[in-house]
Amino acid sequence: QGQYSIALEFYIESEQLRKEIGDERGRAYVLCNIGVIYDEQESYDKSVEYYRQALQINQKIEDHKAMAGVLNNLGEVLFAQELYDSAMYYYKKSLSICNNREIEEIYPQVINNIGGVYFKQKDYNKALNYYRLSLVHAEEADDYQSIVSIKNSIGKVLVLLGKKDEALKVYFESLRLSESAGLKEDMKVNYREIAALFASMDNYSEAYKYSRLFSIVSDSLYSENNMKKLADVRVKYETEKKEKEIQLLTQEAKLQDLQLNRNRLITIIASIASVFILMFLIILFIAFRTRQKNKELLLKQQADEAIRHSEKRMLSKVIETEEKERERFARDLHDGLGPLLSSIKLYANELAADDMESGEKESMLKYTNDLLDEAVKSTRAISNNLMPTIISDYGLYKAIKSFCDKLNLASNLQISLEKNFDQRLPVALEIVFYRVIQELLNNTVKYAEATSVNIQLHKENTTAGILYEDNGKGFNLDEVMAGPKSGMGIKNIQSRINSVDGNCKFITSNNNGLKVEIDVPLNYFNDTYGTKS
Repeated sequence: QGQYSIALEFYIESEQLRKEIGDERGRAYVLCNIGVIYDEQESYDKSVEYYRQALQINQKIEDHKAMAGVLNNLGEVLFAQELYDSAMYYYKKSLSICNNREIEEIYPQVINNIGGVYFKQKDYNKALNYYRLSLVHAEEADDYQSIVSIKNSIGKVLVLLGKKDEALKVYFESLRLSESAGLKEDMKVNYREIAALFASMDNYSEAYKYSRLFSIVSDSLYSENNMKKLADVRVKYETEKKEKEIQLLTQEAKLQDLQLNRNRLITIIASIASVFILMFLIILFIAFRTRQKNKELLLKQQADEAIRHSEKRMLSKVIETEEKERERFARDLHDGLGPLLSSIKLYANELAADDMESGEKESMLKYTNDLLDEAVKSTRAISNNLMPTIISDYGLYKAIKSFCDKLNLASNLQISLEKNFDQRLPVALEIVFYRVIQELLNNTVKYAEATSVNIQLHKENTTAGILYEDNGKGFNLDEVMAGPKSGMGIKNIQSRINSVDGNCKFITSNNNGLKVEIDVPLNYFNDTYGTKS
């Protein structure tokens, strides 16, 4: 008991030191040993506490071999308290790690312990299977102590299963091995079990013979234990004697303190040197910190410059996009509406002539009306490109649904559209969402090779958003953004969402489709809305 106390003091001190220096693996090993000491002292609650601390660290550092060992130890503590179901739980967890990680060292002990639980639960057939499996590993390792112990356990199970002849054979195998290895404690167990078995078989002469051998070995062990205790007493006496000698030497050392004064000068010099070294280290540290700060400042400046460059590029692209939109608008007016209006003007001048026959005038008037209808259609088309009338008339949901229905007819793409609100959103936001969904759908049709798209429009108390998903081939976002076109479609979408203080997140990878999450704060807009969408 005294040795356990000393060992605990050293282990606890070691655990604190390892914690301070960050040696987690060594700390887990020490905590496990503390648990073993408390287990030996039958302080099971404390033993479990330290084993669990060790297990947490081993799980953190992924030391699977140590995890298997600690789980096995926890099972043994619970087994000692006759909590067999709980013990089995930890044994099975340890066995799982041993199987998955091919940990051979702990495996035989774990399966032997599982056999012990089944034995206590009186499931003797399962106990026998696990004992025999454990025996195979013990024999492969030439572990005679374990072989003898396991054979004794197998003998007990066979007796309980009524296989007494087989049990007797196993006991004699165990006895021969324990005698050849000089394992007296195991010999004593063998003699006792064989004697009991012969007695149960009504073979009293053999039972008496092995009972006598049991008594002889027991007496021999008793004598050896007494000799060992006597030797321990002698060691203790010698230790106490040496401690007294040390105390005398300590007292003599105190008388020599006056002679140590000459060492004070050395101590002072060493202290001064230490101060200089410390100052040097402080200077080095300050220089290092200054260099680090300068490096961080440079990195920040480079990052800011990169952001400014990116913003300039984005602004340039936005301006370029607007300019292209103006050019397209002008081209539509010039190439579409312009010639129609010129023709209408020409026919109107002809109609004003007095010399035109009535039939010809009627025909020209009909043709002029047709041109006017065509001009009206062209005007509506140009207007719809600038601001889709379906949005202002019916709202975002119906505008997107109309667009999706057209795509469903024109392609093999199946598009589902859902929403969780009925009120209209701010008009500016509806236009942004409409253009973004148009861009996403066009990209899906062009590049994704998808067969289905799911679009969800959602509105909460203070935000509105889009969830867009397709089952296409996906892409590498970093490669696309770094490509020759620099991911302009994505950047256009991000630019539109950023323009209304929103957030846009692209989630995709090769062969995993595309998911886009968009959220916009509603307080950005001053519009009031309450119309059904």
